[in-house]
Amino acid sequence: MNGVHDLGGMHGFGKVHIEKDEPVFHEEWEGRILAMSRQLGIALGPLPPGAARFIIESMYPTRYLTASYYERLGIEVVEKRALANGIITKEELDQRTEFFREHPASSVPRREDLATVEGILAGLRTQRHPSPEGPAPRFRLGDPVLARNLNWSGHSRLPRYIRGKRGSIARVNGWYAIEDGHADELGPNPQTVYTVGFAGPEVWGPNTDPKLRVYLEMWEGYLDAI
Repeated sequence: MNGVHDLGGMHGFGKVHIEKDEPVFHEEWEGRILAMSRQLGIALGPLPPGAARFIIESMYPTRYLTASYYERLGIEVVEKRALANGIITKEELDQRTEFFREHPASSVPRREDLATVEGILAGLRTQRHPSPEGPAPRFRLGDPVLARNLNWSGHSRLPRYIRGKRGSIARVNGWYAIEDGHADELGPNPQTVYTVGFAGPEVWGPNTDPKLRVYLEMWEGYLDAI
């Protein structure tokens, strides 16, 4: 979507620093919140593809920009889903938050459930498969395409930096339900997803290394023929 929540990111935030030998979790609470989000998926049913991102995009811009990955995907989504489904009330959440703020050394509740753990691990290892049926692909391998300059309101998986750029089809991946529609509860709407390659100078300008290529997975509705 347009704004600070754009999946493609924005200029002006400095260099991206890649941490060498980065751990899966920097702090214990990150693993805990990931497990809680998966457990909610088991208790309430999994969110439609893109719906978690839709929840994150309701965050105030300043909160979004200062929150970490697990604060966004974990705390924000878990809290809003739990509140929306009556698992916990706002008063109960505020009371527990205040308790641990005043008593940070207090132990947290713990319950052993190996079957649930195995189910969560299996879900993390499961790859999403294409939809069994959908319309015939419009493009073929090697076709030149243009990323459409779409600016609708609400959720979008089309990064702003690639709109209006020319590329070519590098791979045809099959049908997948477009997540924009899922997030707005408009139905699955399967479309062919393509891997599209863009030359670095096309994306980042003439001073870019000409050997650089940028590849994006893009739904058919994001593309026009050239």
